[in-house]
Amino acid sequence: MKSSTKTWMQKNPRILQQPQEPKKIKATKGKKAPCPNCNNSEALNTMYIKMIDEARAKGLTSEKIMNASIADVEDLLKQIKEAHPDLYWRFIKRQHEHLFGCHYNENFGMWRIEQMHYKDKQGVVHHAPHWTKDQHKAAYDSVKSKIPSTYNMYDFAVVLEMLWSDDICLFRTWWPEATDAQLEGKVVEAAVNYLNDDDDPDCKIWHRFEK
Repeated sequence: MKSSTKTWMQKNPRILQQPQEPKKIKATKGKKAPCPNCNNSEALNTMYIKMIDEARAKGLTSEKIMNASIADVEDLLKQIKEAHPDLYWRFIKRQHEHLFGCHYNENFGMWRIEQMHYKDKQGVVHHAPHWTKDQHKAAYDSVKSKIPSTYNMYDFAVVLEMLWSDDICLFRTWWPEATDAQLEGKVVEAAVNYLNDDDDPDCKIWHRFEK
């Protein structure tokens, strides 16, 4: 080797070193390796909020654009519902409260009612609803002057179906000779009493199930 070449290599020793592999980040057991180039969730949330705020400021939040954005969120929510149902329902209930307060509308009220069921003494399972929608309305109209005005028909319908599912077997032991129509009257009376509660005068049935 010529002396000039040797001298140059001595002055540049890193040229002689073997190339090193990129440093690997070890994953802990049961977890994925962290992504060093990914922003954290707080930064991503801030990015989303800033994007929406900028669009508002520039007048870009037309109904068409917002509907397209809502459709994207709905697609994402379907994936969240599949993978994390508890998180999904917390979000849905919170959104409902933002839009409608702590009171049921028809869609949410009927969904809640359809989750109810009870087993009679013979072991037969009965699923709600017991009443039709027209019967819900008729019962509500007959007593709405007796309950706080903040409660709507769907709040009352949820209370009716809850009390029927929870207490009808007990009511049948109290009034063994009563007809279904007579027992329904008892449940309506119980629903009025349930909603007249000074401890929670406005949102009692919502808080019973959705908090």
